[in-house]
Amino acid sequence: MVRSYVRKTKKGDAYTKEELLQATNAITSKQMTVSIAARLYRIPRTTLYDHINERRGMKSTTKGRNTALSPAVEKSLAQSLTIMEKYGHGFKSNRSGYPGHDWLIGFSSRHKLSLKKSQVVENARKKACDPFIIYSYFDLLWETMIDLGIVNRSDRIWNLDETSFCLDPSKTKTVGPIGQPSTRTTHGSGRDNTSVLMACSADGKKGPPLIIFKGQNIWDRWITQQFEFPDATYAATSNMGGWNERYL
Repeated sequence: MVRSYVRKTKKGDAYTKEELLQATNAITSKQMTVSIAARLYRIPRTTLYDHINERRGMKSTTKGRNTALSPAVEKSLAQSLTIMEKYGHGFKSNRSGYPGHDWLIGFSSRHKLSLKKSQVVENARKKACDPFIIYSYFDLLWETMIDLGIVNRSDRIWNLDETSFCLDPSKTKTVGPIGQPSTRTTHGSGRDNTSVLMACSADGKKGPPLIIFKGQNIWDRWITQQFEFPDATYAATSNMGGWNERYL
C-alpha cells in the first residue's frame, strides 16, 4: 500500500460526496435509473453499482474504498485510545502483524491521532491528577479558608510552587558541525539538583525565592548578587531527593 499516494489524474473530481449520496438515494428510491443518474451527476456507472450493491462490504458515502472497520467502530476505538492515553495506558503490537503499519497511519490520519512516547512522571504526581483527589482538595481548601476567615482576604492566600533544576550536562543539547562529536563537559555525578521555591499571593504579589542546594554548607560562589534575586533566601541540605517535603 502506498502511504502518501497522490492521484495523477482528475478522476473523481467531477463529483462530490454529496452528489454521490444523492445519486445512490435516487436510484434506490426508484426515482431514476443508474444510466440517468450517471449522466446527471457525472458519476461512473460502475461506481454507482458498487455503492448500491455494497460490493466492498458495508455501505460507504465516500468516493474511495471502504475502511476495514465501520466509521462508528473507528470512532469508538479512537475515543477509547484517547481515554487510555489520558490515564497512561499504552498498547503493544500484535504478533500476527494485523492491523498493519499502513492501517495505523490511515487510522491516525482520519482521527487526528499520533504515536507518542510516554513521558516519565512521578507516581505521586500521576495520582494527583485523579479528579476525585482534585475535587477533594478544593473542598478542603474552601473549608480551611472559611475556618481561617480569609475567603475575602486575597493578600492572605498564597500559592507555593517548587521547581527542581537538574545539573546533569547530558540533559542539554548543543549545536555543532555535522559529523563531529559534541564538546565534552565535565561535572560531578550528574544527579545533583537545585530546588527553587516560589510563592505568589492571590492579589498578584510575589514572595522572595527560596533556593535550596544539595550539600552540607552554602558556598559563596553559589550565592549571586542581591540585585539579581532581591531578598532571596539560600539553604543547603544533604538529604534532598529533589523536592522539599518539610513544613515551611
